[in-house]
Amino acid sequence: MNEHLYENKLPQELMGEWEKRNTLYKKIAQRVKGSDSVLDLGCSTGYGGKHLKYSSYYDGVDNAKDPIDFAKANYAKFRTCHYHYCDAEIFMHRCPNRHYRIVICTDMLHHNLGKERSLLEEMVRVTDRLLFLQMRETQEFRVQDAIDAVRSKSPKVQYQELLHKTDNADSLIMFSGF
Repeated sequence: MNEHLYENKLPQELMGEWEKRNTLYKKIAQRVKGSDSVLDLGCSTGYGGKHLKYSSYYDGVDNAKDPIDFAKANYAKFRTCHYHYCDAEIFMHRCPNRHYRIVICTDMLHHNLGKERSLLEEMVRVTDRLLFLQMRETQEFRVQDAIDAVRSKSPKVQYQELLHKTDNADSLIMFSGF
C-alpha cells in the first residue's frame, strides 16, 4: 500500500489535503540539511519523512493511530525515520531544550483550541534553528497570535510567510534566529 492509496480512502472533501501537504514538505525540504534533526508534529501518514529522509533523524508525531500505523509500515524503512502515536505536548515535554534543529507543525493547532500558545512555547523550547508552522486561523487564534507567542519566548526570532493564506489554503510561516 502506498500513500496515494491511503489518501484515496479519505472522504472527497479531504482529498485536497494531499496536494497541500506535498507542497508544504517540498518547501521545507529545500531548507533541510543532512545534519538536521527534525520533529514533525501532526505528521499524519508520515509523508514528510519521505521528503526529509536525508536529515540526520526524523521524528513524526501524531495522535491518530491509523495514520501512524501506515507511516510505520511504509516509511520506517528509511533508517532515519521514526513515528510516534502520542500527544504532541506530551512528546515535547520529554525532549531536552534545543533538541531538534527543525520543528514542523502541520495542521495541528486548530485541533488544540485553548492550548495553541503553550504548544508554540514548547516548540520554541525544543527547536534550535527553524520552526515551520502551517496553521489554519480560527476566531480564537490568528497568525499574528502565533507570531506573538513565538516572539514572547524568543524575542529576536525572525519570521517569513512562505505560503500566504487564501480561501482554500493555510498559512505557512518559517521562524528562524532562535
